[in-house]
Amino acid sequence: MNFNGLEILFEDEDYLAVHKPAGLLTHPSAFSGKETDHVMTRLASSYSQVTPVHRLDRATSGVLLLAKNLEARKQAALLFQDRKIKKKYVALTRGWIPKSGVIEASVKSSSGKKKEALTRFERKGRIELPFSSGKYPCSWFSWVEVFPETGKYHQIRQHFRHLRHPLIGDRKWGDGKVNLAFRTAFGFGNLFLFAQQLSFTHPQTQEEIEIKSNLPSYFLEIRDLPWNWD
Repeated sequence: MNFNGLEILFEDEDYLAVHKPAGLLTHPSAFSGKETDHVMTRLASSYSQVTPVHRLDRATSGVLLLAKNLEARKQAALLFQDRKIKKKYVALTRGWIPKSGVIEASVKSSSGKKKEALTRFERKGRIELPFSSGKYPCSWFSWVEVFPETGKYHQIRQHFRHLRHPLIGDRKWGDGKVNLAFRTAFGFGNLFLFAQQLSFTHPQTQEEIEIKSNLPSYFLEIRDLPWNWD
């Protein structure tokens, strides 16, 4: 089901989940200025009471969970706080990343304060492409599944920069030369970070909920390249 350009992925009496497209704000913020197009305004005509229980960066696409009432929002906030909502992202990184790992490093908040954060990852594929993004004639990339256990500001993006394998298309924390070479080769300026799945035990029904979204077209086109899948 599609509602005002938002694909509805899940809905019951307490929660609503949508696919947030890349480039769309979750809600108004101090950084959005006078812009009025965001998830909340698109939902307002039929879902005026919903509130997001987490946030996706403007450049990030994928599953966004919203609560339909105050109690549902409180319960979801507790699940996030207790790390009982499992999040799975897909990302494209510079270079060939280790097969798996844990990144436990502080990240800067939007105010500049450092906060502890933890991210797990699994590499799913590697590829060498015949264009230069630096001093070598070829460029190397990894297809990665990412499992953040905390939810700090730009956590995944900062953590992969910390690992020296920044995300492709990340204008703030990424590698400008690699981003330019990638955009020149494929025509994509998108941030390659996608919130693919959320899973949790429903606090009211105790049902196991798994909400998934399909990869956007720019990810699919890159996935169709001749990867060496792990």
